[in-house]
Amino acid sequence: MKPIEFKRIPVMPYDIKQIIDLADFRELLDRFTKLTKMATAILDLQGNILLRGDWADICAKFHRVNPETRLRCQESDTILARKVKSGSNYNIYCCKNGLMDVAVPIVINEVHVGTIFAGQFFIEEPDIEFFKKQAAQYGFQAGPYLEALSRVPVLSENEVLNTVKFFCQMAMVIGQLGITKMKLTEANRQLKRNFDAARKELGRTAAFKFDNIVCQDKKLKTLVARAKKVANSPSTILLTGESGTGKEVFAQAIHNASDREGGPFIPINCGAIPKELIQSELFGYEAGAFTGADRKGRMGKFEIANGGTLFLDEIGDMPLKMQVNLLRVIADRSIVRVGGAKPIPVDVRLIAATNQNLLDEIEKGNFREDLYYRLNVVPFRLPPLRERPEDVIPIAEYHLSRIASRFGKHINRIHPDAKEALAAYAWPGNIREVRNAIEQAVNMTPGNTILLKHLPEYIHTQDTKSIAAENHKLFRLRALEKEAIERALHHYNGNITQSSKALGIGRNTLYDKMRKHGLK
Repeated sequence: MKPIEFKRIPVMPYDIKQIIDLADFRELLDRFTKLTKMATAILDLQGNILLRGDWADICAKFHRVNPETRLRCQESDTILARKVKSGSNYNIYCCKNGLMDVAVPIVINEVHVGTIFAGQFFIEEPDIEFFKKQAAQYGFQAGPYLEALSRVPVLSENEVLNTVKFFCQMAMVIGQLGITKMKLTEANRQLKRNFDAARKELGRTAAFKFDNIVCQDKKLKTLVARAKKVANSPSTILLTGESGTGKEVFAQAIHNASDREGGPFIPINCGAIPKELIQSELFGYEAGAFTGADRKGRMGKFEIANGGTLFLDEIGDMPLKMQVNLLRVIADRSIVRVGGAKPIPVDVRLIAATNQNLLDEIEKGNFREDLYYRLNVVPFRLPPLRERPEDVIPIAEYHLSRIASRFGKHINRIHPDAKEALAAYAWPGNIREVRNAIEQAVNMTPGNTILLKHLPEYIHTQDTKSIAAENHKLFRLRALEKEAIERALHHYNGNITQSSKALGIGRNTLYDKMRKHGLK
């Protein structure tokens, strides 16, 4: 019976026990043995029995314990094992003592990891006289030896082929289970690598939640309610607003309110990375991709953020060439490392942020319009602090509590005069400037109350009356701008092109201002 040949299989550097729990097959082997009376076993590449059916091994009982026959048994096993390793789909081998063996290789990912053996059967009625002579030659007791041989089945060629098919299918099942386990193991390793890389490179996770966003302003409360609704959505979010309005805090709150809370939150400032390095920072690189690269290669921020959120801050500063690559990643949900060719799938929720007017940047040719619409799926405009003056004092008190606690000081009050000065100031640096002002005051305060003199000089020396006048003027200008837009749209019957020309601004800028003023 000629074995079926196929391509040579490389040898795996570890045994099958490390890949799959073979004990699951014990009952199957026992049932097969009872049904066919054939010996069965699963062996590793070194010939060690990892699992066997419930059978009496005649060779082990007689031949392997006899010094004269042991070498012949080992020779038979060696030849059979060598044939299996050489790439046969299965092998049927006649041992020196007339018994037959079947061997089927177990293959995982085209690697030979072990063998299923089924043996001790005849393909025709045995020659009793031959075995009597063999018993006498090697000193066996003829009675027990022949009695044991009488229990060995005699199988037809068809029965042997059916047995081979069964073991080939069993070997395939073991192989598939092994592949599944290896994939799960690798997925777990990859997830651990992602978390380890995130901790190593960033040293922190998303700390802020929606409870940390201090607001009494109705518009901002509406934004927070909207953000909570879309937190679990996979849709991309675009946060716009002036510098210091808390865009990263808002992004962290969205992440922590989502089902990705247990995953990494990876922020990256697109404007702070040199143009020549931003691609490798985002997508990683393979070993030897460029001079100075890590010899092991390196994961990029997309891979590190897998299963979590990637926060692309200052997206408006991203180079045009990288904008094309980012567009492809958003569409394909996979990345290719620098110097690599294999696409790596990533499951990442994107939140982008900018303090620029991206519509103006599109008109200037600095930002891709198609990328803008890919990012602007769920937009949020965070209002500057001057548009929500009622939040200034609560924000100041919130940061006072946190900073004083961190500095080990017992400061729990802001004097009314200091509050008046804080409320009157325009805060061009927004929340970040409030935090810095309070931190300076905490350093300057000897007691438990922040006084006016403890605030930064530019705040406590300001002319509150002139500031109030400037604020009134600013609000009046906003009202005039809204009125001018309304008149132009009415005059030109809602024609955007003609209205924008009359106002002396671009179409996209007009759209942006209409959204800001709530005009349709």
